[in-house]
Amino acid sequence: MKRFVFLETSMEENGVAVICLNRPRQLNSLNRKMVSEIVAAMEDYDRDENVRVIVLTGEGRAFSAGADIDEMTGDDPISLELLNQFADWDRLTLIKKPIIGAVKGFVFGGGFELALSCDLLISASGTQFHFPK
Repeated sequence: MKRFVFLETSMEENGVAVICLNRPRQLNSLNRKMVSEIVAAMEDYDRDENVRVIVLTGEGRAFSAGADIDEMTGDDPISLELLNQFADWDRLTLIKKPIIGAVKGFVFGGGFELALSCDLLISASGTQFHFPK
């Protein structure tokens, strides 16, 4: 049974846990379900005594192009505020194990924020980092 819809996770023999964002057709844009899955996977690995380090990466030609704008089309500023969606992001700061971000392609907006939550960031040549204006 697959636990995560938008992630591929694996545990290597050497104590390395890998979380791979897996929405390549959407350039790994982050929707609410995906953010919840990322946080849950990080917390699970943080509690696992066999895990020494967590690697976060993205499938396809982008690490993450940012927030999934299609998901937000029906929301207004008040409903977005009431969602308290940044509470999940805040839980990432509680992860004690080192997180290594291995990024390539587009690292935009929310994807850039996710990359910045890593303790160490390794970037492929030609990677583009950008926040919206």
